[in-house]
Amino acid sequence: MTKKADFYDSYEEVFVSPKDIKEGESYTVARVLEGKYCVDLHYCSTYKPSATIEYGIKDDSGNWQIEVEEIDWFNKKLTNDYILVRLNNLYNDKFLNIKLTEEQNNELNLLEKILYTHKVYDIEVTIDHNNSLIAFDDENYWKNKEFYDFLFDELFVYNNEGNVDLIIDDDFEKLKKYKENYLVDVIKDNEQEREID
Repeated sequence: MTKKADFYDSYEEVFVSPKDIKEGESYTVARVLEGKYCVDLHYCSTYKPSATIEYGIKDDSGNWQIEVEEIDWFNKKLTNDYILVRLNNLYNDKFLNIKLTEEQNNELNLLEKILYTHKVYDIEVTIDHNNSLIAFDDENYWKNKEFYDFLFDELFVYNNEGNVDLIIDDDFEKLKKYKENYLVDVIKDNEQEREID
């Protein structure tokens, strides 16, 4: 019989770090579980290594209904933090009905446009259930201001006038305003930390 405490358990955990995976073994690498919904990352390092995501929904009798999806983004160089961020985003996409505001959709559309213009096709950008901006590729992830720091400080190439040739002025001004929104959040967090101290 399934205990109620077990049925409504919630946690996220990496069971084995990618760097510790041995050849010829199969692993449940990590899991994100919230109540009756679950996302698992599995890896089989046999003669033909493969990775899969399992989406699980627990029914009223305590049995899991599983949907399996093959993935190609897993590798042994990934960090534990990256894996949990990736699984949380998969969980959000699969199980949460996140309704974005018009402004959030406009921000995501602009970011996708900017990345495409700069021929960056491997970065995914989304907004999670906490209204945080999340971006990631196969090796990195950024949250809120971190992603705008990456754009402005690493991706963009500035001309002599301080502008980015690949971005029209109107879009560049919008980007700066979106970045400022996350600067406000950082200031608020710093003020809260000082109050606690």
